[in-house]
Amino acid sequence: MKTKELIRRADKLAKPFRVVDAEKFHLKDIDPADTLGFDSEDKPRSKEALAMGIDALAELQEILYAQSR
Repeated sequence: MKTKELIRRADKLAKPFRVVDAEKFHLKDIDPADTLGFDSEDKPRSKEALAMGIDALAELQEILYAQSR
């Protein structure tokens, strides 16, 4: 899977957790048990996705390093 596709998927997963209005955000309103519908059957796929995400981050870091950023 290409890095851009991984970034797009990660963006979609992270969207519910973004704080867009700091004045209206209250941590007490967040359910720490929320799994976004994932269950124990999804754990192997989640581990695979995590490994792919780590690879994507490493690739992006190499790009930034090559550009001296």
